[in-house]
Amino acid sequence: MKTSLLFLSTLSASALARVAYSSLSTDEQADVKQQLSKWKTLYAPLASKHGYVPESAIESVNVVDSHTDEELARFHNTLQDVAKAQENNPHAVFSPFNVFALLTQAEFDSKFKNTLAGQNVSAGQSVPAVESAATSAAAHSIDWSTSKCSSPVKNQGDCGDCWAFSAVGTSEFAHCIATGEKLDLSEQQVTNCDKASNGCNGGIASYGIDYVHNTGVLAIAIADQSTDGHREPSRTRDSIGPEKQPTRTTA
Repeated sequence: MKTSLLFLSTLSASALARVAYSSLSTDEQADVKQQLSKWKTLYAPLASKHGYVPESAIESVNVVDSHTDEELARFHNTLQDVAKAQENNPHAVFSPFNVFALLTQAEFDSKFKNTLAGQNVSAGQSVPAVESAATSAAAHSIDWSTSKCSSPVKNQGDCGDCWAFSAVGTSEFAHCIATGEKLDLSEQQVTNCDKASNGCNGGIASYGIDYVHNTGVLAIAIADQSTDGHREPSRTRDSIGPEKQPTRTTA
């Protein structure tokens, strides 16, 4: 999901240079149809389940080998947006094969980019200044993606709790660097129990980190997150499980 969100949130200007599907050659249209059939096979059921398709395509999206003009136009626009994003970011990887491929930018924004409206986004606990150690021998850059402490990409579904995923991921990484122990902690608990933020309606990652630091977080094996992209009703941490996994931050 992370790549999909980046892709869809950085393409507003690309619509200006799009070529209409109707202007494509017969062979080009056939290629778009073939790719759309592949997308429907792989992602249409999940996209439909979570409401990531336009109302006009609720029924047709499940017909793999037959496409409406609107579906073709939308998917062709996505193909062009992916190509543009790849051109502008050659070291990243973009793909039209995700659940958001039939959404317009406006539709995507209305679902995922309005959860922090009106919130105070100032930082949580301040971090005291420290003297920096000599850095003359330090590496110019580090590729953390190859570190054993890096967690796999996770999917928050349609819950606006990216702040909780950020807080938990940061805490897991810091704990791993400090101790060598890799944990898999519960974003569900932070989403439900950190009352400084607003659960699925948005929040502040630094507040989530404060919660992890002050309270601790259960291992995800104890506090299972629902697997369909939706969060369960709020629960106290004592009802989630009997043990609390301590974490520590490096700040």
